[in-house]
Amino acid sequence: MQYNLLKKESIKNIGDCFLYEHNTGAKIIYVKNEDKNKVFSISFTTPPEDNTGVFHILEHCLLCGSRKYLLKEPFNLLDKYTINTYLNAITFADKTVYPIGSTNEKSFKILIDVYLDAVFFPLIKEKKGIFLQEGHNYDGENINGVVYNEMVGAYASPDDVLDFKVMQKLFEGSCYSFSSGGYPKNIPELTYEKFINIYDKYYTPSNSIIYFYGDLDIDYYLDYLHNEYLSFFKKKNSIEVKQSKCFEKPIFIEETYTSYDEDINYIQVTYKLKFKLDIVKNIAFDILSDILTENINAILKEVFLYNGMCSDLTSYLDDDLLEPTFSILLYDTKNISLTEIKEKLENTLKNINIDSLYIESNINSLELYFKEKDFGYKPQGLFYNLELLKYMNYGVYDFSILDFDEIIHNVRKIDFKNLLLENTLENNNVVFASLKKENKLDEKIEYNLSQNLDILKEYQNEVDMEENINKIASLNINDIEKDILKLDTKILNFNRRPFIFNNINSEITYFDIIVNINDFSKIYGQYISLYIYLIGKLPTKNYSLDKLEQCIYSYFSDKTRTCNGVVSLSDMSFFASFSFSTRILNKNLKNAFSLISEIFTNTIFEDKSLIKKNILQYYNKIKQEIFKYPNTYSIKRALSYFCEEDFYIENVDGINFYYWIKNLAENIDKNLDDIVEKLNYINNNIFNINNSYFCVSANKEMEKDIFKYVECLQMFKNLKSENNVFNGMINTTNEAFYINSNVNYNSKVAKINDFIYNGNISVLKTIIQSDYIWTKIRTEGGAYGGDLTIYEKGILYFNSYSDPNIEKTYKNFDMISTYLKNLNISEKELQTYIIGTLNRVDAPIKNHKINEEALIRYFHKLDNEKLEIRREQLLNTTISELKKYAEMFDSALKNSYICTIGNKENIQNEHIFNYKKGL
Repeated sequence: MQYNLLKKESIKNIGDCFLYEHNTGAKIIYVKNEDKNKVFSISFTTPPEDNTGVFHILEHCLLCGSRKYLLKEPFNLLDKYTINTYLNAITFADKTVYPIGSTNEKSFKILIDVYLDAVFFPLIKEKKGIFLQEGHNYDGENINGVVYNEMVGAYASPDDVLDFKVMQKLFEGSCYSFSSGGYPKNIPELTYEKFINIYDKYYTPSNSIIYFYGDLDIDYYLDYLHNEYLSFFKKKNSIEVKQSKCFEKPIFIEETYTSYDEDINYIQVTYKLKFKLDIVKNIAFDILSDILTENINAILKEVFLYNGMCSDLTSYLDDDLLEPTFSILLYDTKNISLTEIKEKLENTLKNINIDSLYIESNINSLELYFKEKDFGYKPQGLFYNLELLKYMNYGVYDFSILDFDEIIHNVRKIDFKNLLLENTLENNNVVFASLKKENKLDEKIEYNLSQNLDILKEYQNEVDMEENINKIASLNINDIEKDILKLDTKILNFNRRPFIFNNINSEITYFDIIVNINDFSKIYGQYISLYIYLIGKLPTKNYSLDKLEQCIYSYFSDKTRTCNGVVSLSDMSFFASFSFSTRILNKNLKNAFSLISEIFTNTIFEDKSLIKKNILQYYNKIKQEIFKYPNTYSIKRALSYFCEEDFYIENVDGINFYYWIKNLAENIDKNLDDIVEKLNYINNNIFNINNSYFCVSANKEMEKDIFKYVECLQMFKNLKSENNVFNGMINTTNEAFYINSNVNYNSKVAKINDFIYNGNISVLKTIIQSDYIWTKIRTEGGAYGGDLTIYEKGILYFNSYSDPNIEKTYKNFDMISTYLKNLNISEKELQTYIIGTLNRVDAPIKNHKINEEALIRYFHKLDNEKLEIRREQLLNTTISELKKYAEMFDSALKNSYICTIGNKENIQNEHIFNYKKGL
């Protein structure tokens, strides 16, 4: 008897849950239901003992070849050649998880087998080059390595450095005092020998939890698990995560960082909470976090932000630990002392009054989240997997963690004030930490290991044998459904405007408004972005700010979005657009639509002090975003060199906008009257019914009700449309902007003349992305990653992120045409690339994405016939067709432009830029 069934439990709206134990001690979880999007994972308890990032490096290295799969990078091949809905590996603070998802049974089995062989029989002991490539290596001048460069990028942000220093103190002596991802200074200390010893200790079935989810034959998989893998191992001791020691009094620390930025100080307060493994209290504390810092009239905003003690603040709960933490982070704290922060914080908490309506509105928002089951990029089954691991990683095998109805019921019973005070004022396990800029050069990291470059080069020059590739690339076109995604859509008429209705089976209604704002884009484009930020943060005629926010939380999803952007049209033209998108529980439709009308009709733009506060916050938010997501801003900037619509986006949501909002914030007092005037004008004129489009996804039974609610929206006016087309382009090109980073974010953009989109373009992208870019930019270049995107309008762009290189990367992008000319793949390889492309094209569409898809089809005039043609073009792609694109790329890249955001020294040493500046 290889397995014992330890537990079976049925969870409402989820399925039947089973817990098995194998005789090796491995735990097997199965969540049984009818979901065709199956999920598998294997996880290991991996508490770090130092800052070398050994478990992060192992996560990368194990997916670089194994006993059965003698391949350099099977992970990349899986992404190319299988039908998968999720493919990843994740290093947490005390566990490492290897999850996959698929709707295709054959691919699901291949994915599972590759992952299990990777974790139990990897090639890392035979091929040291894997460790050198993914971990760290040295060429005599520079340290390189995929993980090393990833973590250099991760710790470029001062607040991430501060969090690392805080955790060192708060959990001193515990695994949580170390960076599981690796601290750049310490990553080169990891020796190959220690790397192998750590693998042998932790990667055993006895230390694993194996998870299956969805519509599958569990008996088959249990037999397979035992026969193919678990039977080769004996039972060993599992690894335990130990609790940390308690403090007798709070800890105070002062740290420094080096930066090219302006002089900004940070303060972080982090509590180690008294409870553990309690999902109800975790959710309650997450709600408290919103109430304290994230709401419009958040309690701590009133104390610290609005009194000038900082320029912004946030808070967050980390419940992915045995002992959860709650942190408050203050940005730009000037010269305020930690003692003063402590006194202010404690006095505020002593006298705190938490409005029960805020709590209830947050709980209502949470209810919508769980009912919708939209967990972002993660399949449902993976979300449940990661929730279970928050407890099962510590030996608590309780499926009631997934009973969200009961959890919400119990959250409503919590005494929120008592929970807050007990874990803050009555808690000595807290660190008060400051981080100040220090004007000194970064320490030079000593690299004492032998270079081993010959071993690395020999490994990277290896070529995969076709027979080994075929073990992964075993699908054929007949294994795939040959049909486009068909929407149940009809076009109605509302005030002579298009009203797109998509029939779905859901308790939730998805509602979108799009307004053509070409009339406003020339003069008011940037102010519209400000207007969007302020909407919902100012009182209205009939709602105080507190009441407004409570209703927003009660009736709308937290994924409600208002955007200033563009809509591309079928003739390659575009219009600047104002869009509003929300998700509403059907039972709340009447109240929600009434609130939409109130916000967009009756917002009061007269309180200049409140507008000033919000503008200063907005400026700080944009500034932080650039340093958090430099890749996004680099791409936007580069695209604006060629394309008018992207130039518009750059102006309202890119670096140009950052400069604009910075100038506005720095001259706020003399500009307030003009700002208020413009905001009022926008509010009174932007909702022109003659320029509007509506899109809804909902149960067909709700159609009449929704139509009636839309008719009651009061903000729409019948105005003349002037349709002033926005135009312009950035004059300066080949730019570089330096930030506090030791890695770079490179973007290259080019325009293809006389471009006609063909379905085989997506296959071309797959080949370049997964073969050329993966090899040249990531494997050989050491960047964390890179991408290629080709737009229907003939714009293509390449980018790399967490990249130690600049010019080398751009030269590699320029060589893509040569790569295509010499493209040498077999017909079978081509078929596998087509399958990998279909994997992305045919990915399951979630309800919240249906409006987006329907609007693209409407504006691009894509009917089923055209989509079928594109699919046929994709399926019938030939090698000769792909090679023809070499000339197209060659011609385009001769007239291309670049933008880099990254390391100051790297940028200053390059001569390829026309313009260099700090952000």
